[in-house]
Amino acid sequence: MDRLNIFTSNHTKEIAQKVVDKINENFFDADNDISTEKIYLGKCVIEEFKNKEITCEYRESIRDQPVYIFGSTGTHEIMELCLMLDAAKRASASKIFIVIPCYGYARQDKKEGKQKRGPIGAKLVADLISVAAGKALSGII
Repeated sequence: MDRLNIFTSNHTKEIAQKVVDKINENFFDADNDISTEKIYLGKCVIEEFKNKEITCEYRESIRDQPVYIFGSTGTHEIMELCLMLDAAKRASASKIFIVIPCYGYARQDKKEGKQKRGPIGAKLVADLISVAAGKALSGII
């Protein structure tokens, strides 16, 4: 059985940790005799360069494993999420599930303005996520 690989961006650490804690609480309580290891947040280091560019690196093997990535789609957060998705794809994750607690740009779901020439931000964000994760993308939660 595949292990549960849960990773998080810097902006969603708190909620991802709550989910991991809840999983451990429900499946690994004192009365449960499961010999499986407890779930933990995976090691993915996200660093910022002096020029404000960011990069990330998975510090554990995710080859041929499904991964769950918690992320956000705010103005600055989307790049962090896309880099995490691209790195997971390039690390040969078998499937990528994205958990987005609050979908940024969701209000921009149709053309706006008097002449309807504005962007459709929700679609653009979805396209960015799809391209970053590629064929490994299995779902957005």
